[in-house]
Amino acid sequence: MTITVLAMVTIAEDQDAALTHYLNVTTPLLERANASITCTFDLNEAVVGHRPAKRMI
Repeated sequence: MTITVLAMVTIAEDQDAALTHYLNVTTPLLERANASITCTFDLNEAVVGHRPAKRMI
């Protein structure tokens, strides 16, 4: 069974420690689920409300 998960995130790519922490938490979860990131999208504007994230993975 295929499951699609969308994650809307804003990653502080200029802050190495924050990015390392994010990857240290999410990589094992992806590995345990035998999952992979297949594509990413930059978010330019929100349809409703303020823009909560800059990227969807």
